[in-house]
Amino acid sequence: MTDRPRLLGHLRTLPYGPGTLWVAGYGALYLLVSPALKGTPLLEAIDMVAFIPLSLAAALLFRAAAKAAHSRPYRLGFGLYAVAMVLTALGNLISGIQLLRGEVPTFSWGNIPSLLSYPVAILGILTLPIGRPGRADRIRLALDAAVALLGGAAITWALVIPRLAQGDRDPLHVLITLGYPIGDLVLFAALIPLLLTARGDRSGVLPVFVLGQLVYIVGDLVYLLGGPRASFFGIAWANVPYLLGYLLVIWSLEAFLRLVQSGAVPVEGWPVTAVRRNPVPLLLGAVLYLLLLASGTPTGRGAHGVLASAAVVTTVLLLVREAVTERQNRVLRQELDERQAEERLAATIQHLRIGIVVYGSQGTILTANRAALDQFGVTEAQIVGRRILDLPLRFIAEDGTIMIPEAGPAERALRTGKPVRNVVIAVEGPGLPGRRWHLIDAEPELNRQGEVTRVLVSFHDITERRELEGQLRQAQRMEAVGQLAGGIAHDFNNLLTAIAGYSSTLLEQLPKGSPLREDVAEIDKAASRAADLTQRLLAFGRRQLLQPRVLEVGGVVRGAERLMRRLLREDIEIVLDLAPSSVVLVDRGQLEQVVINLAVNARDAMPMGGRLTIRVRDVETRPEEMPAGAEFPAGGAVLLEVQDTGHGMDAPTLARAFEPFFTTKEVGKGTGLGLATVYGIVRQSGGETWIRSQPGAGTTVSVLLPRSGKKPVTTPDAVAALGVRGSETILAVEDEPSLLLVVQRSLARQGYTVLTAQSTARAREVLAAERVDLLLTDIVMPGGSGPELAQWARERHPSLPVIFMTGYADEAAFQGAADLPHNGILLKPFKPAQLVTKVREVLDGSDSSA
Repeated sequence: MTDRPRLLGHLRTLPYGPGTLWVAGYGALYLLVSPALKGTPLLEAIDMVAFIPLSLAAALLFRAAAKAAHSRPYRLGFGLYAVAMVLTALGNLISGIQLLRGEVPTFSWGNIPSLLSYPVAILGILTLPIGRPGRADRIRLALDAAVALLGGAAITWALVIPRLAQGDRDPLHVLITLGYPIGDLVLFAALIPLLLTARGDRSGVLPVFVLGQLVYIVGDLVYLLGGPRASFFGIAWANVPYLLGYLLVIWSLEAFLRLVQSGAVPVEGWPVTAVRRNPVPLLLGAVLYLLLLASGTPTGRGAHGVLASAAVVTTVLLLVREAVTERQNRVLRQELDERQAEERLAATIQHLRIGIVVYGSQGTILTANRAALDQFGVTEAQIVGRRILDLPLRFIAEDGTIMIPEAGPAERALRTGKPVRNVVIAVEGPGLPGRRWHLIDAEPELNRQGEVTRVLVSFHDITERRELEGQLRQAQRMEAVGQLAGGIAHDFNNLLTAIAGYSSTLLEQLPKGSPLREDVAEIDKAASRAADLTQRLLAFGRRQLLQPRVLEVGGVVRGAERLMRRLLREDIEIVLDLAPSSVVLVDRGQLEQVVINLAVNARDAMPMGGRLTIRVRDVETRPEEMPAGAEFPAGGAVLLEVQDTGHGMDAPTLARAFEPFFTTKEVGKGTGLGLATVYGIVRQSGGETWIRSQPGAGTTVSVLLPRSGKKPVTTPDAVAALGVRGSETILAVEDEPSLLLVVQRSLARQGYTVLTAQSTARAREVLAAERVDLLLTDIVMPGGSGPELAQWARERHPSLPVIFMTGYADEAAFQGAADLPHNGILLKPFKPAQLVTKVREVLDGSDSSA
């Protein structure tokens, strides 16, 4: 329902000019002077002449308004009104001259222009813009005009005509006299449609103009009923509404000219709002019934019969009008409720973080919320009224193909009338940072005929979710490969230990000149290379045994600088940017391996030379480039970055960079375990690692390690030189027969008594029956673990030393060995010399690594 301003508000705010002030002063002066003329024969003549300046002033303003108007209805309507005012002034002039001469003719030539002014003014009113009424509004306005005509005619017939025709025998005089009330009646009926529609003009021009015309008609009615001599305090009754009518009309015209000059031109079509009733037809009906009651008993075809007939017809018209109005009210209230609901929905949609786009039945976009505009990188002007697939955007299906218009979710919903849900589409465009993925649902809205009127499409930005899913799949794949690598490494290390043990024994026993020494030495070297490979596999799978120390990362990098310079070519510049940083808890050897692996990878990426930059710094908050799925330590971290100026990596290569055995190098030039080893070491140390790279723009590998609150170790561990001969009894427990035989022979050659067992059950039997000086056991075995066996043995022999042999070990495997005060760790594959040295250290009590 339109909020219509009140007339009193217009009268307070409507601008006025000098003409309005002049009319107000002129009218007030005339009303003060006119009592002095009472009783003179010149009063009626002066009344005629006195209004000529007002008519001419109104005509000039109507002409100026017509010239200034920007629309044809205003120009034509105001132009016709200017002509009507000139005719009114001419009629007053002619009649006034005759009256000044003392002539009271039956026919005055002044009546001709005066009566002609009525149809010209009526045409002017009908030309003025009154909006674009609908069918119900046209019916209502027609009924209003009919009630006005009928009621006005009945009132005129009952009150005015008998008075005017009383005692007048001249038919021409009677006809001329009746022309004025009939003209006023038709003019009043023409004003009725403007009575409602003009109230929609928020400028106030037409409401004040219509009010002035109605007041002027009231003056004519007073004049016809009372004559020029009807007065109060000597002032003619009719002059007051006449002067007030001219004042309001001139005021509205000057306001129109000022609004046109300021650019605030009144609208050309005001909304027809029929929710409120027009009181004028109801008042006319009430007047008819009052006159009917006052006229007494009907007497044939007199005034009473006219009023009764008019009252009946008016009642019917008013009832029809009320029915039309009430029906229209219901429609308008329903439309208002729907519009308010749509406005509330639109306001809610605008605040959603989900992109919402509303399509019309023709497939064009009606509206889009702020989230959708941001998701597509477009403005509202670029998207409304167009098809979304016509925008400067690329829509890519989940299989990577460019989407055709007919395959879009909205188009499918429009075509089929059925919902389309869970469609994943990527969007690329000039206003977007990159490819963005969306989950799309399209819901059609149907009318009663089952036709699609519009489609509501929602866009959920799932780019981050897809990235996290990709990272999760990558992590799961890496975890699976790591588990496989750890399992293979365990069995492989057992075999390598046997190979290394036998090759070392052969080298010791073969004479120096033997031709077999070279072959055995190659076997030993191959075993060492294979052992290095298994260590890398264990590092990737996070199955290797770490010996963490509290270290300053920058110090480790400086310590590895000499080795890096030997590994890198002379055409590669090394730049160290090592800010003082906090300490971390990490295995020194493994951290050095991370730095060396990254440096070697950078070297291979710069075949024509370049610059290798290594940075170390503290970070208190999550770095912006850190992947969404990575966790930032609560207590801060140390960031190690290794950056090269090499050829970089494309997106597919970058996605597989951490995969083991994946390499872009030629066959035989790399194992594909460099970055995989880095990934495993960092993850096992509680850190995160990620890569940023673009083709031609180099690569930056970032390693984030959690900050430690402990103090760093200032002196390296010292291991005293120990003898390798012994006479103690050792129980060796190993499920791999070949490895157990190597251990037995290696220790027996050094003087030890070696008891063996291939299972924990057999080991317990030996421990129960024999005196044992040291327990040497594998960690993972079928039928029971080494820590469980050690715990059982310690309960019976609290001082029994224990050495664990392992190809890999995880936290669960060491859970039972946590409380053993004296034990050693022997990593597979090992050589006989390493075995006997570790045994001697533990027996002598110098190893406390448990």
